[in-house]
Amino acid sequence: MISNFLKWYNKKFIKSPIVVLIITLCLIIAGIGSVTSGMREIKDWYLLIQTSVFEDKYEAEYKKISQLNTGLTVKYIDNIFGTPKVRREYDTKQKYTESFYDCKGYLLNTISSKEDKILVYSITITKPEFYAPVPLNFGDEVIDGETRKFFIGKMKLDDLGEIPIKICSEISSKFAYYSEIYYFGNAGSYKEYLFGYSPLGCELDDNDKYSELFSTCANLNIKENNELVKNEEVLKLRKGYAPNSFGVIDEEYEYSNFNMGNIGFDYLSGRNLIDNN
Repeated sequence: MISNFLKWYNKKFIKSPIVVLIITLCLIIAGIGSVTSGMREIKDWYLLIQTSVFEDKYEAEYKKISQLNTGLTVKYIDNIFGTPKVRREYDTKQKYTESFYDCKGYLLNTISSKEDKILVYSITITKPEFYAPVPLNFGDEVIDGETRKFFIGKMKLDDLGEIPIKICSEISSKFAYYSEIYYFGNAGSYKEYLFGYSPLGCELDDNDKYSELFSTCANLNIKENNELVKNEEVLKLRKGYAPNSFGVIDEEYEYSNFNMGNIGFDYLSGRNLIDNN
């Protein structure tokens, strides 16, 4: 059978250069097609690996947080973050409502008006690898070669480069809160900002740093005024402190509710509601 094919090849096929050319071109085209197909498959596999392994698993959550703002409706927030785990009356006199959302890597807490407008929202991270973007806009201002942007999970309080207008602290046998209130003018859209620690979130510093700062504030026994801002010991301790929470307070909301240092959802109410996600 092989000998017959060779005879045919030598007598008929090799004497027809046009046929040889056509078949050769076909083989080249087929080869190119195979290589192209193989390259497509390699590219598809690369994109799949890139998406599943290298792309930040929290990217969708960061996009959700970037849509937050005061003045939005409760319904709009629910459409983005889902049904809250808790929705309850927050202020009987003002008829404010509080909502608590347990999200992937963080907690969202909102306070809304009787017209269902968001007046306050706060983010508390529950995973140290989650970097919540803070909605401060300093334009193209550059510090140490980088545009001035802030992320809870990466930043220290001293990175803000500002002295807070108020420092609040609360400590008990079961938990502690610490928060600082800032006003950045245009960079903060003329709203107040909270940065601090919620016991519902993860710890980003060692326990000694936390306890030293909290106990110092508690021993000073100053909670209802701005004296903590003037205390040199407190200012020194807070410099290297990494907050796990931030909040945004609308111009229409009186921040007196934060005098005791609470940032985010109440610890005793929320400690058994959080999923380990």
